[in-house]
Amino acid sequence: APQAAPVAEATSGAYANPNTTGTGNGTSTGVGSGTEPATGGGQGGNGTGNQGNGNGATNADVPCGVVEFKPTAAPRYSNGTAYEPVEAMVTFPDGHRQVARFPYPWAYPDGEHTDPWSDTNLKDPNFVTVLRYPPPGTDTSTFPPLIQYIIRHSDAAGYTNLQPCPPYRG
Repeated sequence: APQAAPVAEATSGAYANPNTTGTGNGTSTGVGSGTEPATGGGQGGNGTGNQGNGNGATNADVPCGVVEFKPTAAPRYSNGTAYEPVEAMVTFPDGHRQVARFPYPWAYPDGEHTDPWSDTNLKDPNFVTVLRYPPPGTDTSTFPPLIQYIIRHSDAAGYTNLQPCPPYRG
């Protein structure tokens, strides 16, 4: 399968924490009251809660925009199934990009028709590439943090849902 042009990778910076979520603005209000029973010499009491407001910037270490998938080598075929070694590239709010490789090949039964990088599908500009999940029962906790993040933020159909990237001001 044809290869995409190499992409520059950031030489420093932390990969996204797979458990991170974006933070933003929030408010909280609490009100409470209570009366202690007077039997046995108890005293009555009332209390009220306090209000709090918090503000925070969106987490700069969280990927945004779209995830780009590309094969890292030619596929291996077995009985018509294509097995693609794949890596993902994401962009961060500051404009830098990071790349990580999936630790499992993406399997495409009837590869010539289902593999997005097959000769047939590369000719179709509307063929969509979505995440291929690891085999059921796979322990993903050992995967690279960026891959864990992508898996956690993808829906059942394999579409990854990231926040839009802010305009880059570099």
